[in-house]
Amino acid sequence: MRRLLMIGMLLGAHTTAEIVDRVVVALDLYAITLSKVNEEIRVTAFQEQHPVDLSPASRREAANRLVEQELVRRQMRASQYPAPSKETVDELMEGERKANPDFQAALDRYGITESVLREHLEKELMLLEFVRQRFLSERDTLEAPDKAALDAKLEQSLTDWLEQTKKQTRIRWVEEALQ
Repeated sequence: MRRLLMIGMLLGAHTTAEIVDRVVVALDLYAITLSKVNEEIRVTAFQEQHPVDLSPASRREAANRLVEQELVRRQMRASQYPAPSKETVDELMEGERKANPDFQAALDRYGITESVLREHLEKELMLLEFVRQRFLSERDTLEAPDKAALDAKLEQSLTDWLEQTKKQTRIRWVEEALQ
């Protein structure tokens, strides 16, 4: 038995460690990894039909979006907010297919899969619906002179809430991981 332990220790000492993914930012005990940041950049570039930009500044911007999304998701989980229907997400996917005539080739060019895109669309829709419900009252909707004013009110309410929530959350950035 002792001999087996010794052999195991010797074999373990000669293996090399491999970095699988890097933590870019931690929110309390939740980690956002570099692969998730890069995925966010690729999906956003696909949706906006822009080139993929993996620069440190772009990574920081994408990581910040993921931080904000996670903070909103925490509120969603606390209120047990329901996921959008499969049919609604299917409609969004169909819209993406129509916007990209050679859909599969476009996915390949941006380095994402259909399932990754679908997951992002579902999360985006869920976040948007929740944010509207959470930060706009029926009165806001009735009093807003137009959609632009309503959107501005929503944006300001969300920004104020995110600023306050970030102050109450332990957020630790790993700057070297963004390089």
